[in-house]
Amino acid sequence: MLGVLKFRFARIVLTLMTGVILTLSLSPQTGHAATYGFSLNLNFGASNTPIFESAGFFGEKVWNNLPSVEQGSSQELFTDAFGDNGQSPASLVWESSGIGQNDGLQVPNEDDANMMSGYLASPSRIELSGLEFVVPPHDGPLNYTLLIYTYGGQEGNEGEFNVNGITRPHIDSADFDGTFRAGFDGNVMIFSDLINPFLEIETFGEAPINAISLIYCRPGDFNGDGMVDVTDLEELNQATKSGSKDWQYDINIDGQVNNDDVLAWITWSKGTCIGDVNLDGVFDSADLIELFQVGIYESGDTATWVTGDWNGDCVFDSSDLLLAFQEGCYETNNATVAPAESVPEPAGVLLLGSGLVGWFIRQRRSKVAS
Repeated sequence: MLGVLKFRFARIVLTLMTGVILTLSLSPQTGHAATYGFSLNLNFGASNTPIFESAGFFGEKVWNNLPSVEQGSSQELFTDAFGDNGQSPASLVWESSGIGQNDGLQVPNEDDANMMSGYLASPSRIELSGLEFVVPPHDGPLNYTLLIYTYGGQEGNEGEFNVNGITRPHIDSADFDGTFRAGFDGNVMIFSDLINPFLEIETFGEAPINAISLIYCRPGDFNGDGMVDVTDLEELNQATKSGSKDWQYDINIDGQVNNDDVLAWITWSKGTCIGDVNLDGVFDSADLIELFQVGIYESGDTATWVTGDWNGDCVFDSSDLLLAFQEGCYETNNATVAPAESVPEPAGVLLLGSGLVGWFIRQRRSKVAS
């Protein structure tokens, strides 16, 4: 048994060394800490069709209903702060070639119909500034996701959206049935990981803008007990594996519920990093020891986050370990910023593996002696 254990850990060390050597020159993905539950929502062309309660992809509750004029400005905007009104210092100006109207939309949520009825015709331009002040002061850089609601009711019309220099094409759909679909041929365009406190949106061709939402993050306390902990993580894990369409689980706001949301929850909601099994805020040897005590490494048994499945394939194997070390925050106490130089050197990984092998040998001997 002891020989099998030595062989297993030697294989782990060899695998880690190979993977780390291949990825030392790559910059790991980094997350951005943010305040959770804040959004800024603007409904254009809303003189006759304002939003009264909730609308949009995530059911945002506080909307700025802007008048049906081709250009304007608003110095007083309101933020959705966990569903409550909060005054925002952000400022807005816009101009458009005209105002369009989709009449007679019949959808389950009347406010969704109101939001998708009026729109800024293309070409148009929207400028927002002061976005760093929408949320209360917090550690970490500004990070938000922009959702552009676009529906003109003219199937096949093509246009482009340009957001702070990022251009994406769009094709209008024939009808709106109350379902929001992200993508170039859907009715929602999503621009993620925006960090500029000044936002400029320009449209070209046929690219209507019905409304926009700037979402600063989704909360991670799913059971509402006031804590972001392993219970919420396991609930999120279950949602991603069952194919849930409940958008409260779409933590990274990309229109999908999958393992990327688990990784976003770890980084944004919990403020830690891949590999932190016990969720104490750091990925270190204590996490690895806890993992290997469970004993399902490369066994094929079903695993969750706390038993080593970090890439979402439901098992704990070398690919999960490589993902954790590639992020580069092993024993760095830095979950939100993981510079390339913090990726463990091959020698460090070898020492780590050797130390774990030694620990298990000592545990084995102590059991035999007793």
